Amino acid sequence: MSVAPVVVQVASGEAGAATPSEEGFTNRSKRSVLPKLHFKTSSAVCPLTTGTLERTQSKPLFVALRTCIDVVDGQPVQVILPPAPVELPGEDLRALPAPEREAALHERLQALAAEPFDLAEAPLFRARLFRLGEEEYAFYFCAHHIVWDGWSFDILYREMAALYAAHLDGRDSPLPPLATHHGDFTAWHREWMADEQTAAELAHCLFLDTETTGLSGGAGTTVFMVGLGFVDGEELVLEQVFLRSFAEERAALRQVAQRLQEHPLQVTFVGKSFDRHRLAARMTLHRLEHAMLDPRHLDLFHVARRAWKHELPDTRLRTVEEHKLGFVRHDDLPGSEAPRAWLDWLRDGSGRVDRVMEHNRLDVLSLVALMGCLGTR
Repeated sequence: MSVAPVVVQVASGEAGAATPSEEGFTNRSKRSVLPKLHFKTSSAVCPLTTGTLERTQSKPLFVALRTCIDVVDGQPVQVILPPAPVELPGEDLRALPAPEREAALHERLQALAAEPFDLAEAPLFRARLFRLGEEEYAFYFCAHHIVWDGWSFDILYREMAALYAAHLDGRDSPLPPLATHHGDFTAWHREWMADEQTAAELAHCLFLDTETTGLSGGAGTTVFMVGLGFVDGEELVLEQVFLRSFAEERAALRQVAQRLQEHPLQVTFVGKSFDRHRLAARMTLHRLEHAMLDPRHLDLFHVARRAWKHELPDTRLRTVEEHKLGFVRHDDLPGSEAPRAWLDWLRDGSGRVDRVMEHNRLDVLSLVALMGCLGTR
């Protein structure tokens, strides 16, 4: 009996006038004109000066936060509105008994998160400020995923903190003017993708990252998740192959071998000395034909090291992400904890494999972004 592994596949691509970043991730097999609602929420509890926070919030918004999505001739179209003051509604919960405030706050946050957005009405985000005590507030922010992603939170935290501290001291904004805007990136992306040589080179690339049960290698090490990224036409497809049981390993490895046959140039980070050897060992054990040890392999760790070894404290992926891609991971599951999470999930379902999948997804996307960053040097 043939057993098929779980393959989670999502694609980022163009639809009408919307750019890849604006359209977001959609299920490739169930493509729709407009994406499903997807929320990212954040709250922080801290003492603050409300007037200063309002000044911080009143800065002109990035284009993405002044964007709404209209439909023209059945296609999504980005509409950018002019800058306008940002309202920060507030609610004082101090009239409630202290033990009830936290529950009341949670109830209000749940209601805000459940309220849908109308994509045709800007802004596609909400901000609220709740007062819990004399010096205790909760700031809430919720944005639709069509204008916001996980990386955006890092920018929000960093820049709000810098602006708040500056305004509190009576200083001007310490943030430098934006060197480029999303429109610049969009124009560059379209020009880059329109180049025939670039398209031909990308079509050969398979961005690959694995999660395994150990670092030692050998026949006892299982590759239980493989993240794959590849270009299909004008789409960047991210595919994750995940083992629900050991019985699915052969089918999963066959899926990876098939992708490598379609896209023969592996692009990894430290994969030349690790990922490909773990996969090759398992494929050989299952007597599968494969090209995992093909000399055509681009390990971005070595490229990054040559480019930035005298500039960065080290060239680990997290360091490169932070310093060169402007991306800081929050609450990321360390790779060393992934094996235990998977084994616990196999045993009794308690393992957080969702966090493993998110960690793996970010690794693959970082490979794509890093290749673009290195390619423009």
